[in-house]
Amino acid sequence: MNCPRNLAEVVTALVEKVNLSAPKNKHERDQRERLLNELMTAYYRYILPGLGWKRADYAARLTAAEKLAADAFAATLPVKVLLQFPEALEKGFNLADAPQSSRSTYGARLRSVLTLIETETWFPGNAVLNRRSPDECRPKMRQGRGDWREFSLMDEKGKQLKYRIQAKDMSPTLQQQLEALGFFMSDPDNLDRSFDELEASTASGYDSGIHLWLGWDLYHDNPALNPHDLTLEHLIPKITQDDLEGLSVKDCKTVWKKAQRELEARVNRYFEFLRTKQKADSPRTRLLKLAALLMLAKFLYASEVEQKEDYKVIPIIRTLLKLMDKEQKAVKVWEKDRRYVANQARKWPEPLAGQTVLEYVQSQLIEILRLECRPRHSTGDFCKGHTIAKSHLLYLLFVDVGLLPPGRQQEPRTYRIALSCPLERPETVPLDGLYWPLPPDWSREKRRRDGSLADNYLYKVYHYDGQFYDQGVWVREKCKYKTHRYHGKRAGVIDNIVFEDGHCLYDYIERYLCGQWYVGHFREGQRYAWWDAKLRGSYGRWLSQGRAAFASEHTPVVIQEGKSEVWVSSYLFLNPRSGAPLTDVQMSELFARNSYRILGKRITPHTFRYMWATWAFQMELSYAELGSLAHGMGFTVKTMQQMYERVSLTEKNRPINKAMRKLFPWFSEQTPSPAQGDRLSRVKDNLSQLSAEELQELRKFLGDDPAA
Repeated sequence: MNCPRNLAEVVTALVEKVNLSAPKNKHERDQRERLLNELMTAYYRYILPGLGWKRADYAARLTAAEKLAADAFAATLPVKVLLQFPEALEKGFNLADAPQSSRSTYGARLRSVLTLIETETWFPGNAVLNRRSPDECRPKMRQGRGDWREFSLMDEKGKQLKYRIQAKDMSPTLQQQLEALGFFMSDPDNLDRSFDELEASTASGYDSGIHLWLGWDLYHDNPALNPHDLTLEHLIPKITQDDLEGLSVKDCKTVWKKAQRELEARVNRYFEFLRTKQKADSPRTRLLKLAALLMLAKFLYASEVEQKEDYKVIPIIRTLLKLMDKEQKAVKVWEKDRRYVANQARKWPEPLAGQTVLEYVQSQLIEILRLECRPRHSTGDFCKGHTIAKSHLLYLLFVDVGLLPPGRQQEPRTYRIALSCPLERPETVPLDGLYWPLPPDWSREKRRRDGSLADNYLYKVYHYDGQFYDQGVWVREKCKYKTHRYHGKRAGVIDNIVFEDGHCLYDYIERYLCGQWYVGHFREGQRYAWWDAKLRGSYGRWLSQGRAAFASEHTPVVIQEGKSEVWVSSYLFLNPRSGAPLTDVQMSELFARNSYRILGKRITPHTFRYMWATWAFQMELSYAELGSLAHGMGFTVKTMQQMYERVSLTEKNRPINKAMRKLFPWFSEQTPSPAQGDRLSRVKDNLSQLSAEELQELRKFLGDDPAA
């Protein structure tokens, strides 16, 4: 029996196998006919409806049209649904309200017929170690492009100097100042700050920037300086009222001007260092450096102000704001001219004709990563469990930015997942349903400022937003991201995308979380006894532990105890090597390494935000659709269009030209004259269509007639 590809082919093969039997007499022929009739009745009237095929009247006889529709439905089902036949038959009985006699007859017939094919190698449950089913083998790993790190996005920069100040070179005084700066930026209870506390990611960026300023000052600008003498005041001159007491107005201005000139000179030297030594000439980079310096200035002058508007009176602050205004204008020019520091040709994919960049990446990169989640190597051997789990982690990271509207990189890195469920089963959850709850608000991370939620979660429920889902839905809830203050909580159902090979997106989420069970005969196998009714009772083994394969003593676990329940949670995505949460650098490297390996491009997580914004324009989404997409990405439509769209001028003009052709029949776009090569090609095409007589006339006209 050939290997069937779907349920319809299984039934066809089964009927052929029954017909191949050679009855010895009329009684055996009658038995064969009865077996086939009862089999097909059970199949069409009970099993297919139990698998989801819809009929107007489940108790009525099938019409010819219904039989064709049933065959088409069966052709969409994978072979593995054979394991669901007993449950599907029972469900079909209930839909048709079948009498007990029919249940007994067709139930027995189904069991006897399944024995005819359960020894076939393709039957789910007869997997053996040397079986190499095509849908179990991952494609051959794409290699051979070399080290992705050598494929630099900025070749002209060369190797970067590392100048961040080292801990060993920081005096106790400087360490205390930096700790106080961190407290000033982030702690909600800090009384010296006249503005709201910063998000942890923003504060971390400023802290990193200050460390770089200090390292430059110590290692490059003042190499003779004793590290123990280095303080934050070396970066920002601090002038207090005590320093100005007793001075005339003119002398006060002189003191401030001197400090302002020192600051501007220091900034200019640092920017020159960035330009000449680091090859960093982007106004965005300079703006970030100044923003860190401005935060430091606000910290040092916090005692001199009562409200944040008072900062603008301080000359040092005004100097920094003036410098930042200059760089902001330069940034706008860069944005207008579409100038980038990185070589965009090395990170922006080149789609095939008729494809958007997003569609190209989805089909040529993310789909390959999905196929690489298969449990076997291209040679047919099983992959190691850790490899399978890592493939699922990598695929889901790309899914979160490539198949779903992407937020900033921080969002998927900080997803959390519940590791306990101290609840009685909710009424909406089926007895055999997989339930992954969202912990109650009291057990979750909150902002101290206002008590609002400050974490991101992935969870699975069966009732969401007033709607019931019989198979359950996975939901992303985001309360911790850069623009939370403006957009609030973002949450939504993840669509369970069904792929051509019958797998769906939820399969990959659940295999990453729960591990992957493989049905087959193994020396050290076991019976499946967990939640999945499709697999329960099957013999096999766990090929992967999923996320648990990465967990270690470095995996942060949060335990919250209530009056009668204990909630345990941790990060969804872990570093496969250490078990710690992924850092921004590690996640970027995962994307760069694998996009380069497969496409030859170094795509960053942030690049996907540009792809989606560009796709939105190319697909001519309505304003409502644009608003929905922008909300899902955590910004406004205006920001999406101004900062993230990457469309050519031709594409920019296409919508209005399309509208003008529709409104004005006389309008036509001017097409450029064909190139020389194109004209010659057209001449050749026209010559090939001439008859022999016409060619002879043409030769006479050109003076090339051999008979002349």
